[in-house]
Amino acid sequence: MKQILALLLLLSSGLPLLRADDIALMEVRIDNQKQLLPVTIELYDADAPVTVENFKKLARKKFYNGLTIHRAFPHTLLQMGDPLTRHNDRTNVGTGGPGYTLAPEIHRKHTVGAVAMARLPDAINPSRMSNGSQFFICLKPMPEYDGKYTVFGHVVSGMEGLQALSALSVDTNDNPMERITIKSLRVGPREELSSGGASGRPWWKPWGREAQAPPMAPSSQAGNERPAKAAHSAEAQPQSPTAAAPTRKPWWKLWSSAKQPAPAPAEAASPTPPKKPWWKLW
Repeated sequence: MKQILALLLLLSSGLPLLRADDIALMEVRIDNQKQLLPVTIELYDADAPVTVENFKKLARKKFYNGLTIHRAFPHTLLQMGDPLTRHNDRTNVGTGGPGYTLAPEIHRKHTVGAVAMARLPDAINPSRMSNGSQFFICLKPMPEYDGKYTVFGHVVSGMEGLQALSALSVDTNDNPMERITIKSLRVGPREELSSGGASGRPWWKPWGREAQAPPMAPSSQAGNERPAKAAHSAEAQPQSPTAAAPTRKPWWKLWSSAKQPAPAPAEAASPTPPKKPWWKLW
């Protein structure tokens, strides 16, 4: 009875019984694009407390801002967090860190969207100490990694864009040829962080009619195929009060700011003008 009364007193005081785990909001961008890709990561404070606290500390120091995704395997894995990627020199990319390692906290499985710390291989790192800052995101289930790496979070939104980024062209070290930069990485309570809804259509989605069916779930199968880079140059859709939906135009044609008249039918075309020698200007 006393325990029940104590519980009721605690509830009436307005103090929360449990505090929800913080989340991370990471925004990445291809350097030649304006569109930001927001990625929300749920953090596993209970399963990897030391790793999560270190991740939060680095985020508060803005350590990750300006770093790049430096390894990409199509629809399989993306790796980031190396401070050596802050500059354009790719010589030693993948070997950097904050100057310390972390004790392993190996509990979670490598499911789709799992976020795990990178580390050196067992041959030179038998204790499986994690790199202090580098982490990777699983784009498909990777059970072969279970029991080997510290999983400290899970992507809860933004997977579609990450799948598209993983299919971009890479160099011989699996480093994307186009620089993919972490513009910001913030950590805080779920209710305080919001992606804010990036304006415009994501670069990986083609332009079309406004009313579209929900997108299909991205494939989680690994492969070497490279999907087309749709809508790298976003077309402005004309606003017509009478049209139910804007018609689609080829990506290589730009919309004019002025309203264009409908093209004349072929049979009403003007007569062919007389030919002039090529060396004379009209």
